[in-house]
Amino acid sequence: MVRNGPDYGDVARLFRHVRTAQFALELRYSWYRPAAIAFTRVAEPEGKKPLSDDQKRVLSTRANAYLSTLMLEAMATVEGQTTKADEVWYESPPVLRQVIDTPEGPDDGRVPDEATDRLVTWFGGLVPTTDESRR
Repeated sequence: MVRNGPDYGDVARLFRHVRTAQFALELRYSWYRPAAIAFTRVAEPEGKKPLSDDQKRVLSTRANAYLSTLMLEAMATVEGQTTKADEVWYESPPVLRQVIDTPEGPDDGRVPDEATDRLVTWFGGLVPTTDESRR
């Protein structure tokens, strides 16, 4: 759910810590790709300290309580966003070296940065303080 077009960069970020993957993918809000990407980027920020497991748990729970996928899509839909899958990619078997060296997914449309950025900001506002996450 966090592959962005052919880019697997957020997948590596998601799996840095197993609890990040658990929280990012277990609840219904994460079925919307921009939300799963945004959660991952907030929980595992590039060049910064990741959230604690308790903070990730509270953030994920809050997001799930506040949102439905319809609300997420309304917040982050960008005009012109495509959902067409690259059928050639799906029908072609992968070449082993490509999978091992640099995995590349289908070019089925990247999540627009504008959509993800909106949700990163929103998720960032839900991050609990250390004290809140211990309750």
